[in-house]
Amino acid sequence: MAPGARGGRAASAVEKAPILGLGPMGAPTDRHLPARGYELTVRNRTPGKAGPPAEAGAVLAPSPAEAVRDAHLVSRCRPPRRRRGLHKMPV
Repeated sequence: MAPGARGGRAASAVEKAPILGLGPMGAPTDRHLPARGYELTVRNRTPGKAGPPAEAGAVLAPSPAEAVRDAHLVSRCRPPRRRRGLHKMPV
């Protein structure tokens, strides 16, 4: 299905699809979205992981807020709080 074909909204020329987190889930996803016509914006806590997508034409966002600005779709690929050691922190 082409970007913008769902939900009754008009399809724009290019829809933005940011990925926050380029680990085991985000990295493979960053290769599929541009092939389906999305403009890819990436943001990763470790900047070095954003290199390959940026070299392939993805926009490298300076912050998560900038990554999702004007996005039509957001993919947040992060491990559960427990795996990140945050389960004891207040929400």
